[in-house]
Amino acid sequence: MMAAGLRQQSGIKRVDVLPPGDGFGRALRATAARCFVVDCGSLPLIRLTDLLDAIRGAQATASLLVLAPQDREIMRAALRHGATALISASDPMERCLEALRQLEQGHSWLPADLVGELLNGHQVPRPQSAIDQLPPRQRQIFDLIGSGMSTRDIATLLGIGVKTVETHRMRLMQQLGLRTAHDLVVRAVQAKSRSA
Repeated sequence: MMAAGLRQQSGIKRVDVLPPGDGFGRALRATAARCFVVDCGSLPLIRLTDLLDAIRGAQATASLLVLAPQDREIMRAALRHGATALISASDPMERCLEALRQLEQGHSWLPADLVGELLNGHQVPRPQSAIDQLPPRQRQIFDLIGSGMSTRDIATLLGIGVKTVETHRMRLMQQLGLRTAHDLVVRAVQAKSRSA
């Protein structure tokens, strides 16, 4: 159903549905897709996490948009297993398209109405003092990420190039021991909410 809805949208170049079962692994390895939409539907939690791990293992740099039910345990598990975007399965198609646009630009997507709830259960293991040791420019960019600003907005505000901000983001991830851009956003929002 989601695939049919996406195929009808302008700007969507191609939508493939990977087959379930034995053909899934072969199709996953053969695809050139950069973005995957996973509809949790009635998947049990263990099946969802296995599916996300398989996609992340085969396509390490791909974006993973998870359509999840209003179940916070499932949402937190999706984030722990590499989801870079998370929306409610009941959200309108426009919200899904906005998330896909953000992913296309290299950003993660976590709707504001879910951030507070999810942050309480999504802890990134790293001592808080690592943030205090950041160089001033990286700390400034980290704080702006925590304020919800996109890479492009940060570049405009600071008068630097988008690529420069992306380089700072990569260094921030390395210095804070984070695996994904989404982990960086979560960590920055957590730090911002603690200092408020």
